[in-house]
Amino acid sequence: MMTRIMFIAGGVVFTVFGVLIMMEKGFLYFGEFIKLGETTIPVAIVSFIIAGLNIWLGIRKKTARIYEQEYLICPECKEVYTSDKVPDCRCLKCNAQLEPLSGFYDRHPKLKDLGQEKPHEEM
Repeated sequence: MMTRIMFIAGGVVFTVFGVLIMMEKGFLYFGEFIKLGETTIPVAIVSFIIAGLNIWLGIRKKTARIYEQEYLICPECKEVYTSDKVPDCRCLKCNAQLEPLSGFYDRHPKLKDLGQEKPHEEM
């Protein structure tokens, strides 16, 4: 959801920038007014195109699925999947029920230390 909001906010910012360019025929840059002259219209059009793309990306549902996927982990074989790869939430290797990766090792502290060997100290 946050990704969609950021795309839409970016679109609004570029729209405002384009409108201000059209009205003022330039923009303020570190206290100095930069006049665009003949390039005012092309810069405004590019700004509106970028704004439209941002708003379109924020509205379409596929963007949310791409950027906001949930990661799942198998508690038995520790294989990690994205939610779109396993719609039935079952591990493809051992068929165990998958759990969300977020907070997995907090829920299973014994599994956190498994597989991590301590380095050998040489004397």
